[in-house]
Amino acid sequence: ILKLPVSPIADRKGAFISVAATRGKKLFDGVRLTVRYFFDAIDVAYSDELLVRGADEKGEVRDQPEALKAAYDLGRRLVEE
Repeated sequence: ILKLPVSPIADRKGAFISVAATRGKKLFDGVRLTVRYFFDAIDVAYSDELLVRGADEKGEVRDQPEALKAAYDLGRRLVEE
């Protein structure tokens, strides 16, 4: 509103995390663009993303240790920067 900043905190960073059941190459293209526009609207830099394919049921991502490590690492990067 009136070109005022959304938050008094400068240089806010955000990360996008999404999980889907299928494994298509372009699976996350649409939602990634939507999140980028959303972050722009709330003055948050799109600093990172974690996109996990092949997890359909609740808890199924636990079978993907590389995704869990990536999530942990992403969280650390966000709080350390």
